[in-house]
Amino acid sequence: MKIAFCIRKDYLDRKGGDTIQLLSTKEALERIFSIQSIVITDVESIKDSDADIFHVFNLSDPHNSIQFVTECKRYHKKVALSTIYWDLSYSTSAELLDLLTIVPWNSKIILWIRSLLNLTGKWIGKPKFSSGNFKKAVTMMVAAADTLLPNSPEELALISTFIGFEKEVLLQKTTVVVNATAFNLNVSSGVRPDLPENYVLQVGRIEATKNQLGVIKALFNEKDIPIVFVGNTKFRPSYYQKVKQLAEQRGNVFFIEEIEHQQLPAIYQRAIVHVLASFRESPGLVSLEALANKCKAVVSSTAFCPVTFYFGDDVTIVNPLDTDSIRAGILTEIDTKRDMEFISTRIREKFSWDKAAQQTYSSYQGITKLK
Repeated sequence: MKIAFCIRKDYLDRKGGDTIQLLSTKEALERIFSIQSIVITDVESIKDSDADIFHVFNLSDPHNSIQFVTECKRYHKKVALSTIYWDLSYSTSAELLDLLTIVPWNSKIILWIRSLLNLTGKWIGKPKFSSGNFKKAVTMMVAAADTLLPNSPEELALISTFIGFEKEVLLQKTTVVVNATAFNLNVSSGVRPDLPENYVLQVGRIEATKNQLGVIKALFNEKDIPIVFVGNTKFRPSYYQKVKQLAEQRGNVFFIEEIEHQQLPAIYQRAIVHVLASFRESPGLVSLEALANKCKAVVSSTAFCPVTFYFGDDVTIVNPLDTDSIRAGILTEIDTKRDMEFISTRIREKFSWDKAAQQTYSSYQGITKLK
């Protein structure tokens, strides 16, 4: 079996979730099933390709994806579509609020901006995620694909609602493929003697979507609890300055610039809880990594993240728009007794790239049998 992975031209220069999914799935498929594969970044290559299946990534980037799907259907090629889709309205609203430096962070303002963005998308076509053209593109791609590979049932349900297709109809050609990560449990490197014990941890870029401001505000009066942020502070400098300023007012907050992945286990395992009160995740790979490293976790509720499929009852969920909810969730999770050995094993077994490759290969087999 030969697979052509279709993705945007800058997938290596501007790495995102679609890049990670493509490269990690490709490696595992080649290793486990000995498939042949190529990566295609231009539609002109499709016509003469001898690939059995064209695997297209990312509904959220319709400009590229729809060209791949359209060209594949023109030449009667079979298409597998990794949808990589979630509601972007909350995270975009938070990012826009960050740009409006004269406006204070406020959950009511975020909700107001979200409503405004949804209206402007319908009127003028921007932002694209709420525009009619985006909806048409998503509808066409979902309808044309021979198999859909969402990362969770919740993702499929969001797509179904957005384009107005019955979920039961889409399920007939759907295989859920887990969003996975490479778990490293080796603590031989990464021990940081400069950090306190039993801290609240958040790993990830310092940006409005990740909501570090909300975490500091939630624990502002719990000054005895250390907070540690690990992540790129240069990605959104203006937001980092706001976070840093509030952190200095609160005190007992520590920042670690982006580090090598193999250094994270020691940091996870010394934390009392990992919190990701984000405005959009699918599901938030750092939360999976934390649980795999026997660190308890707090995650955002179902509007912001596929909680049920990935986390079930193994975490505390919070509303990222509500700092009281974040505070209560963190304190509740700290006091909750859990069998972290069992949870760690479940996460590592269920959300590995080998598991993702097996699910993907099963979907390939299903459509290559179609006449």
